[in-house]
Amino acid sequence: IRAERMDVCYEWAAQLLTKLGGALRIVDETHGFRYLDHRDLLGFVDGTENPVGDDARSAALVGAEDPEFEGGSYVVVQKYLHDLTSWNALS
Repeated sequence: IRAERMDVCYEWAAQLLTKLGGALRIVDETHGFRYLDHRDLLGFVDGTENPVGDDARSAALVGAEDPEFEGGSYVVVQKYLHDLTSWNALS
């Protein structure tokens, strides 16, 4: 769920959970934010290799090879734990 306002995210999630009833339960929740000029917490610019335009669509959308899901997409999420104290101590 993504929005400029956190309250909108919360309200949308609350309504979704109400509609889904007991069909699911939340086991993890992460609040994201944009850091400086699109950098990660280690200071590196993120997303520099992401395709744009038509290249982005062909890279992200399921193609005709899987007609049942054509035009859909998948989300893969990785969650990193950084030891920022040790990282910041490096020269």
